[in-house]
Amino acid sequence: MKPLQIMMMLLADPQVSVPAEVKIQVGRLATVSITSTGKITRYLCLDDQVDVFRAYEDDPGKISLRILCHQPGRYKLVVYTAADGVPSEPAVCTIIAQLGKVADKVTDKLPDTVVEPMGKFESRLLAGWKLERNLEARKKLADLYRRAAETIVPDESIKTAGGVTTIVAKAAGEVVGDPGKVLVGVRAVLAQELQSKLPKDPQAPLTEELRALIIAEFKRIADHLDKLP
Repeated sequence: MKPLQIMMMLLADPQVSVPAEVKIQVGRLATVSITSTGKITRYLCLDDQVDVFRAYEDDPGKISLRILCHQPGRYKLVVYTAADGVPSEPAVCTIIAQLGKVADKVTDKLPDTVVEPMGKFESRLLAGWKLERNLEARKKLADLYRRAAETIVPDESIKTAGGVTTIVAKAAGEVVGDPGKVLVGVRAVLAQELQSKLPKDPQAPLTEELRALIIAEFKRIADHLDKLP
């Protein structure tokens, strides 16, 4: 590199860049690549539905972040750096978390009409179950939702609706298995049902009324899972 180019780089304001938008699958690790002219680069995502891990790299100007989202939604990742006491403009990446191609294909095939005497939710749940009858996984998932209603939701140390769903999602991944591989149809339907019933904002405070609603929904889900033939 020529001396003039080096001087121009030293005089320029610090720069950091990220993709404007990244689409990822819920429950699967994805990578967001960052380029930075600073020696130290910081990143921040305030939503507790998103876990961010930095991968090791030798070059401080090329950074890889591993992203894991626990619920579908749109989240903001903010990245910034500095040089000689001058901060960069923050770079923002919008993370769009989706259920994934497998789950989307499954739910697209499920019936939208009401099937008597079952309602829309029950009929879609049954259709998802028929795609993969896994009795052991079904029992584990039902037990998990029932225990969550009894122990996790009433826990006063958990302050937000997103805090509850994050814990349950992580537990389901550990106890039942990968949501993209085990009971894909059933879990996709359950995720859609909870999205329709719970607050859109994962930071919504857990009031007594909201705790009661989530407890009732979790118990209802457990009961429906138990009844799948």
